[in-house]
Amino acid sequence: MAAAQHSRPCDEEIRDAIVIGGGPAGLSAALVLGRCLRRVLICDAGHPRNEPARIFNGFLSRDGSNPAEFLQICRDQLRRYDTIEFRKVKVMDVERGDCRFTAILETGERVASRMLLLATGLVDELPQIFNVLKGDMGMVGPRPEVPEFVEPGNRLWDLVLSVRPGITDVATLLYRNEEQLLASSAQPELDYHHTILPAKLALNIEYMRSRSLRRDIRLLLLTAWYSLRPGRFHGHQVETLLRG
Repeated sequence: MAAAQHSRPCDEEIRDAIVIGGGPAGLSAALVLGRCLRRVLICDAGHPRNEPARIFNGFLSRDGSNPAEFLQICRDQLRRYDTIEFRKVKVMDVERGDCRFTAILETGERVASRMLLLATGLVDELPQIFNVLKGDMGMVGPRPEVPEFVEPGNRLWDLVLSVRPGITDVATLLYRNEEQLLASSAQPELDYHHTILPAKLALNIEYMRSRSLRRDIRLLLLTAWYSLRPGRFHGHQVETLLRG
């Protein structure tokens, strides 16, 4: 994508902020910016995390409310601010340069802003039990990695890729808080690639070399236990799986 081929927008066309994600978090941020008379564009693909749910609970004053109705109330409140614009559109890519961001929308339109706020929320990923039943995955094995980080031809990667991937592994448990480890990093993707990922590969290889049915069962039990009781995580219990 060659940004230099596109005309540079003038200051009048540049918004103060683009908010990607029109859920409660994104709308709340847009509300604060709108009250400060900032020009804001909210882009939302229209598929909230709780889209299948009929009601949501645990929110004071809205307990038992319908999620879609709640979102509509929030959006209606933003309409009183002329500087806030809401669009039901998906952002396909973002470019950064010259102290500004350019969002490329699915319509092909390019929108520039001085600030970019990501409020896309979380994605619920169900355990790949279906893949286990098909035989594509095992219960225990190296977790699949983002394709961009895989290095075919690398000796360590070749060893890891020689076995079936799994739902859980030692590295996943020991680095279950990798987001917190990278939170203060100025270049989290680079630090993950050069620091955490090699350590995870080494852990997987060490476990593979001494793997046994007994250790697999212990690993599955620890995974289930820490999923239910994350506050009781003890790394040394996981490390014992590497020592027998």
